[in-house]
Amino acid sequence: MPKKLALFIIFALLLSFASSCTQEEKRILVFSKTAEFRHGSIEAGQTALLKMGLENNLKIDTTEDASFFTEEILKQYSAAVSYTHLTLPTNREV
Repeated sequence: MPKKLALFIIFALLLSFASSCTQEEKRILVFSKTAEFRHGSIEAGQTALLKMGLENNLKIDTTEDASFFTEEILKQYSAAVSYTHLTLPTNREV
């Protein structure tokens, strides 16, 4: 799938999640840690998502820190997205 199409699909999903929330500031968490091969498009994708967030009044946070996945932290977000290529880390690797 071409990178621009993938980014469009991801962003469309993010907007649909965010539009259903009642928070004044809509926040989306993007997780991008990989366990094996790291595709070069991950950084470009993060940059594009951050830009789209600014253009659409969304706060986009990017992280590779799995400690963000707690109930306390996740309840601050309208959506959480895993933006990786192929293999996600296991609990032992995070």
